[in-house]
Amino acid sequence: MKEGTGTAKPLITPDVTQPSRRTIGGVPVLASPAVAANVIWCIPRPRVVVALRKNAELKVDESAFFSSDRVGIRVVMRLGWGFTHNATITKITAS
Repeated sequence: MKEGTGTAKPLITPDVTQPSRRTIGGVPVLASPAVAANVIWCIPRPRVVVALRKNAELKVDESAFFSSDRVGIRVVMRLGWGFTHNATITKITAS
């Protein structure tokens, strides 16, 4: 993706201090397999809230690992995501 028509400057630029990190205007770009190819969602961090839907449930099991001094631990919790101002979310689609 280019910055605009008639320019060769890329929209997504590498961070020279961290070669594996990509940014748009200095803002980090996070990749997800859940997002379609050629699509970028711009979601401002201050507008995102996380809601705890169920308290964390912790289970410890020492019986599964009798052969050594290990303990099995499982934590289950339910979270929900919310956006306080939907108009600030932007979708960029590359053609």
